[in-house]
Amino acid sequence: ECPIYVYLLVIIFSLLIIVILAPIENIHKPITSNERKIHRTKAILLTVFLSIISLISYYVSELYSIIINTALLSIAISMVIEYLKKGCRENEKHKKNYS
Repeated sequence: ECPIYVYLLVIIFSLLIIVILAPIENIHKPITSNERKIHRTKAILLTVFLSIISLISYYVSELYSIIINTALLSIAISMVIEYLKKGCRENEKHKKNYS
């Protein structure tokens, strides 16, 4: 059995990443600023909802809490990777413009 503070750390980390980076925009499908606000709000609300469910399920069945936390952590890590890839693409464009 894993202590609750580990679950809390995963939830806080995931929530922070999602609050900071959401939504991740696709270069082939740009979104308007209004859509950005809507998607950001949905992402934050869904993350908070899943975090609450995860904490409740910790006391009922730890397995469900592990599954939810793993999903949240995977999403957060994927968002960081995409953010870093986007930064690399921007640097490539910047280098080509000044070469």
